[in-house]
Amino acid sequence: MRSQFHALLDAARRPNVTLRVLPYAVGAHPGLDGPFIILSFPEQLAPEVAYVETKGGDIYAESAGDVRRFRVDFESISAAALDPERSTEFIAAIAEEWSSLMLIPEKAVLSLPWRKSSWSGSGNATCVEVAPIVFERVSSAGDQ
Repeated sequence: MRSQFHALLDAARRPNVTLRVLPYAVGAHPGLDGPFIILSFPEQLAPEVAYVETKGGDIYAESAGDVRRFRVDFESISAAALDPERSTEFIAAIAEEWSSLMLIPEKAVLSLPWRKSSWSGSGNATCVEVAPIVFERVSSAGDQ
C-alpha cells in the first residue's frame, strides 16, 4: 500500500495531474451519491453532458439544468478537498508513517466503495476518488 501512495505522489508531479484529498472528516458530500463525469466540448461541436454509471445502466444527462447540478456537486467536492499542496503533504505523511498505522487489511481496502467524479472542462480533466478509510495510530508500549 505504501508503494501505491508513492505512485500517487509520482503522478501528482506530472503537469497534467492535480491530486486532491477529500478528508473523511468532511462527512457527507455529493461524491457519496456515486460517480459522474462532466464532458465538455467546444461550444460549436456539442453542449456539455453529464455521464453517470449506475447498476441499472449508463445515464447521459444532457439538459443544461442537469449538467449544472452535476457541476455544482463537483465544485462542492472540490471546495471541501484539501488544496494540491496539502493533499500531497497528507499522502506523503501517511506513506512515511505507514508501518506505525493500524490499517484495514489491504484486501479490505481494495473492496472499499471507490467512486470517481470528473469534469473534462477547459482541457483539464479532473477526478475525485472517494473511499471511507479511517486511520488509527497504534500506540507502542512507550507511548502509554
